[in-house]
Amino acid sequence: EICGLLESEEYHVRVAARNSVQVQSVYPLGNPKDNTNWSGSTSAVPFDQVPDPPSSLDAMVLGHDGVQILFDWPKRDGGKDITEFVVVYDTMGDFSSANEMSIAPSIPEKIPS
Repeated sequence: EICGLLESEEYHVRVAARNSVQVQSVYPLGNPKDNTNWSGSTSAVPFDQVPDPPSSLDAMVLGHDGVQILFDWPKRDGGKDITEFVVVYDTMGDFSSANEMSIAPSIPEKIPS
């Protein structure tokens, strides 16, 4: 992970592996400067994105008229704090007559051991 980059600026990236074999100068003023074996390169432009979806969704029946949903926090927040979770529920699997509700995010406190 590379952090602290400027938003909307294109960055080019490549990677090399190193081991106990010493890097040796090949062309100190030219290209390549040493015997490092570089990967191909790629580029990316960092910008804020929508968060990843929550994972491990499960439902627990609370009684004849209630269900509790359980899920894991998204792996990535997209670069901004998560402000809400939107829950859609329906009696139809295609969500064609869905109901929607928002839930404020909260992170449970750790139980002391």
